[in-house]
Amino acid sequence: MNIKNALGIIVLGTGFNTLAADEIGLELGVSSHIIEVKSTNVVSIQSYTNGTVTVITGNQLLGPNSCNSRAKYIIPASETGIDITLSVLLTAKTTSQPVTLYLHGSECSSGYPKITSAVLE
Repeated sequence: MNIKNALGIIVLGTGFNTLAADEIGLELGVSSHIIEVKSTNVVSIQSYTNGTVTVITGNQLLGPNSCNSRAKYIIPASETGIDITLSVLLTAKTTSQPVTLYLHGSECSSGYPKITSAVLE
């Protein structure tokens, strides 16, 4: 799903959380609980046989306090649109372009910060 945010940037993401990362949550007066990992490089991408994808970036310092580790960011196999987000991440890696990641501000998956959307810069 492609959604333009307030700046007109197309955001590719995983389901409804992409909407929360944009102005929709603000218009409704609802806190979106999103953490922005701005303009970082993708160091490595790992996919698992269960469909889960993990990413290591040049900035692994951010994430909710509730997560046990920030060693990598994760997209659980159960997330809607994981294939689109993975495409953005693979493009960022192969072209060495920076990417901005949006993490869920309070949820973790397997103890790691959960990616809700990715923007190729």
